[in-house]
Amino acid sequence: MPPTWISQAMKPSATPRTLERTAYLVGLRGEVETAVVDYFRRDPSGTQVTLAVLDKLGLESVQQIERASGKAPNTIKADLGLFTILVVADLAGADDTLTFRQASPPYKSSTRTRTSRWPALHWVSRYTPHKLTEKGVARLLASGGSSHD
Repeated sequence: MPPTWISQAMKPSATPRTLERTAYLVGLRGEVETAVVDYFRRDPSGTQVTLAVLDKLGLESVQQIERASGKAPNTIKADLGLFTILVVADLAGADDTLTFRQASPPYKSSTRTRTSRWPALHWVSRYTPHKLTEKGVARLLASGGSSHD
C-alpha cells in the first residue's frame, strides 16, 4: 500500500518515549512555534514544516545543540523533526495534524528527500511531511504560537 496522510490522533508522535527523547529541546519551543506559525501563515497547505523549522534554526544552532548535548548531528536533526511535529500537534490539535505514513500498521513515517526549495539546508537530506486540515490551520494561526499548556 502506498503511504497516506494519517492523523496524529490515530498514530500520535507524542509518546512518553518521544517526550523524553526530545526533552533537551524544550528551550527551543518558542523559536519552533514561531517558525511553525510563520510557515503555515505563508503556506497553509504546506507539507514541509519540518524543513521550515530547521531552516529557521540553522546549522549553527544544530552545532550548538551538538556541543551542549553531546548528541550526534543526525540524532539532533531527527529529534528536531520529532519536536516540530509535537509542537504542531499541540498548536493545531492532533485530529487536524496529519503525517505522511505507511498505510498499514505500524504506520511508520514515510520520509521524502529535501527539495531544492530549501537550498540553505544542504545539511539535511530527508524529512517527514506533515500537513494540517483547514480547521488545524485556523486553530494554529489563532494561537499565534502561544502554547496550550
